[in-house]
Amino acid sequence: MMGLFAACWALRPLPLPALLPLPLVWAVVSWWIPPPAQTRLLALAGPAGPQALALNSSAVYVGVPGGGAVGGLVLQSHGSGWLPPAAAVVEPAALALFWGRQGAPPGYRRGQRGSAG
Repeated sequence: MMGLFAACWALRPLPLPALLPLPLVWAVVSWWIPPPAQTRLLALAGPAGPQALALNSSAVYVGVPGGGAVGGLVLQSHGSGWLPPAAAVVEPAALALFWGRQGAPPGYRRGQRGSAG
């Protein structure tokens, strides 16, 4: 998605009506991710599901300001034109980390269900 924003920067000046669908799509897609991610965490964690969800929330609360700090550094050192390319580099790196973790954790059995409490 950030690659599209970077392309918009390269195509400037871009009319506002052409740009407005991007944030809309970004917002919609962003809200699709948490429910399946939390469902997967609960399935993988079994009885430790609540702790897994708490750790996930903690990671989000650390990641958001961390991303803001990195963005601030890029903004301060290189200017606003480098924000979309920097994000376009970070996004595939995050996907590589996600996809790099293949399979289930040790001790996990397919079909195993965690207890809700």
